[in-house]
Amino acid sequence: MIEIDQNHITYLTNIRHQLHSMAELSGYEKNTAAFIQGLMEQCHPDEIIANLGGDGIAAVFDSKIPGPTLLLRAELDALPIRETITLDYASKNSGVSHKCGHDGHMAILVGAANLAAKHKIQKGKLIVLFQPAEETGQGATAIMNDERFTALKPDYAFALHNLPGYPKNSIILRKGNFAAASRGLIIRLKGHTSHAGHPEDANAPTLAFSGLIKDLTALPVSISGFNEPAIITVVHARLGAVAFGTTPGDAEILATLRTYDNTLMQKLADRVSILAHETAKAFGLECEVAWTEVFDPTINTAEEVEVLKEISQKAGLEIIEKERPFPWSEDFGTFTEAFKGALFGIGAGLKTPQLHQEEYDFPDQLLPQGVEIFTGLINHYLGLGS
Repeated sequence: MIEIDQNHITYLTNIRHQLHSMAELSGYEKNTAAFIQGLMEQCHPDEIIANLGGDGIAAVFDSKIPGPTLLLRAELDALPIRETITLDYASKNSGVSHKCGHDGHMAILVGAANLAAKHKIQKGKLIVLFQPAEETGQGATAIMNDERFTALKPDYAFALHNLPGYPKNSIILRKGNFAAASRGLIIRLKGHTSHAGHPEDANAPTLAFSGLIKDLTALPVSISGFNEPAIITVVHARLGAVAFGTTPGDAEILATLRTYDNTLMQKLADRVSILAHETAKAFGLECEVAWTEVFDPTINTAEEVEVLKEISQKAGLEIIEKERPFPWSEDFGTFTEAFKGALFGIGAGLKTPQLHQEEYDFPDQLLPQGVEIFTGLINHYLGLGS
């Protein structure tokens, strides 16, 4: 294994803190991308591709010797969550913060790029990709649809995600399905208003609205039973407007659908659409069903998980093999659908606040572990000089 000295970790910790302070939302990562591009330029790769799939940055290291092409990926974007904890490097953008740890993931990938530049790959190509818009499920698809990325033709693709609730110094692996498919649902109902003193003259969506929330929550069991897990979580609901003299004339329900495969997801989505339109029709309402933030399941190839297991063992890390897939989603599944590879977890600590919580902050102690695994992957597939 390539040795990672303390000076390098101190440098990466500072990088992580700077990235944290400039947190930007999906699709608006220009300052983060510019900062990353500057760091990649210091590594002197053979090529830097900017504005990839939006604000994405790819640094390409080419040995000029035949061999595989390895893709390592981290995410640029942050979340629309306010910073409530006191940090010297707190987010400077109001209402936006890195509460998923993408700042740490980027710092780890910067560390791996630094070591690849220092020790030189011995064969093939290394693509170090900083991807935009992971949180909305749009970034990976945008990258894949960019002709400049298509020309790179990766053979293998890997990414990591920190996981609170698992011990530090642990690596979480799973062959096959690692994380769920998901998609955002928007149901809009339209009737017409009346004076609140004459509700009989209105066509309010109140009963359809409340019935749909109840029926959506119960629908997964009728579709999948208990053998094929499916979940519908209502995340937001609005009925009418704040106007005490007026009956509601419209309503909106937002929910997230989750399954472990695309076939069941499509079945569930079809039933949701039928339910919404039939309910609206029964109450004489107009209905619109829309979808957003669509994520494929993340499927890991078995051979690549075994490679990760071997590297983790050499690094002296605890290996946790997950029995069931995670119920959250990651758009890295778009890459593993096209290339051999895997998404793996790195334990963020048993008492670390959960991802997307206001109290969360990426633990800097994970930086050397992440760099060691990524560097191990580079050495395994491409070889590194001494």
